[in-house]
Amino acid sequence: MVKIKDIPINDRPCERLILNGVESLSNEELLAIILKTGTKGISSKEIGGLLLSKIGGIKKLIDINFEYLNS
Repeated sequence: MVKIKDIPINDRPCERLILNGVESLSNEELLAIILKTGTKGISSKEIGGLLLSKIGGIKKLIDINFEYLNS
């Protein structure tokens, strides 16, 4: 697992957002910024990727709820 704080500063999602704009980020990175923090053993970026994989893409994000995520 790669922690966000272990990524070089200019490659971190928040810093890339500020420096290069939203267009430069992947959906996974945008979710990492929204989530802000991960859990022990998994980064917010990895959580974003897992979430996108589970729901089938960013456009499906609007259709989920807590019960779906908890299943």
